[in-house]
Amino acid sequence: NNNNNDNDNTVPTIITDAQNRIFLLATTTLMASFSVYLVSLILGVLHATCAFCFASAGCSIALATLTWAGGALPSSDEIAAGDATALVEWRKKGVALSASSVGAATAVALGLFLGADVPDNRDFS
Repeated sequence: NNNNNDNDNTVPTIITDAQNRIFLLATTTLMASFSVYLVSLILGVLHATCAFCFASAGCSIALATLTWAGGALPSSDEIAAGDATALVEWRKKGVALSASSVGAATAVALGLFLGADVPDNRDFS
């Protein structure tokens, strides 16, 4: 009887895990893309440097890279273990959500770029 309960919970566990990993993938993608835009704002608009900002951006990019390369999307092994249709849909949702997070970061960054009111840095006398 315990074995039947374990088998009945396999698909919901896989889907819950897929949801968590897709959220992680989207979040780290958002962090990395927004960090790139913030660094470009610092360098391109403010003409400044910030070691902590660069370190933070580097960590965000490394985390997103590890998440994408580490297989945060459900794999073919998991598809064989559970409902293939549901897990393929979760893969599609993960890619779509990550692409949406890049779009959201782009929209916010454009707002920052276009709304930046930076004084002329050439007159400091």
